[in-house]
Amino acid sequence: MISTTSIFISIDALNKFQARCTEGLAELLLTVIHRPNHGVDRQTRAIACECLRELEKSYPCLLSGIAGHLWSLCQSERTHACQSYLLLFTMVVYNIVNRKLNVSVLNTSVPLVPFNVPQLISNGKEFVGLNYKELRRALAFLLETPQVLTPFGMMEFLQMIMPVAVALELQGSMLKVQFFGLIYSFDPLLCHLVLVMYSHFPDAFDGQEVEIVKRLMLISKETQHYLVFRLLSLHWLLDLLSKLMLSRESKKYKSVVDMGLRFYPAVFDPLALKALKLDLLAFYSIYLEGLKLEGGSGEDCDASKSVVKLIEDGLISVSAFKCYLPGALKLLLHSVPFINF
Repeated sequence: MISTTSIFISIDALNKFQARCTEGLAELLLTVIHRPNHGVDRQTRAIACECLRELEKSYPCLLSGIAGHLWSLCQSERTHACQSYLLLFTMVVYNIVNRKLNVSVLNTSVPLVPFNVPQLISNGKEFVGLNYKELRRALAFLLETPQVLTPFGMMEFLQMIMPVAVALELQGSMLKVQFFGLIYSFDPLLCHLVLVMYSHFPDAFDGQEVEIVKRLMLISKETQHYLVFRLLSLHWLLDLLSKLMLSRESKKYKSVVDMGLRFYPAVFDPLALKALKLDLLAFYSIYLEGLKLEGGSGEDCDASKSVVKLIEDGLISVSAFKCYLPGALKLLLHSVPFINF
């Protein structure tokens, strides 16, 4: 199934050959997936769903006419193959919304097999206009099912759900309520998804910046994690702080001022992690300097939060590297940006 689907997509069979060839392949795959909850062939059905999803991705709205059947199959499937069914249905809904087609996602009057290529693909005629009521109902169903998805499945799922939510004029707070808890996982993909949602819907996450910063700092301190993930969390933190500074919303970035004292390197941190934390400390000093400029005299910032105090403490952290080779220490010092007072 995988090889045949790959060949059909590679040679653009739908446009270069008779439509019946592609219809035959789609009909075969639909016949395979039309056996929900059969445990023996669950892996085969999952592969067939993935093949159909690739066809739908290559030829948008190819399966739009049978969206109602796909929804019914998603509701019926209870094995681990349900992820493939859900991603297939999500892809169909995403393409319908992206093309702004006026098709029903509840209608099951069109038979699943034999399969026919929709007229909008064969004739190029499109019925523009979204059926908001049905699409919002389908989206509500999809938002109730993320617990059955793996991290990789969740990543593909949210990449399609976020544009659909924007097109259907739904509030970002709905996604926040459903998916913000992913930030408390230790999977980098799930944490990344929360940060992507934050970048798309910053207003929905208003007031959650401190919580995100705390979580990223905690991840960087977890010694049982791979070093690359700990470094990645600090890179995310740098990007988040820069976004807060560029937002020019003093209320938001004043809320993370008290987090500055948590950026200092720990004794047993690897050298690369210590260097990145010192970079973060230097960046944080710029952060505080911006607050002082906004506050005029800077009297609101006490001595423990001053730029000078941060740099002095950073130099103390650097002095702990005397046990390393001169070349490594020189490289580390070059990685710390200098601040002009």
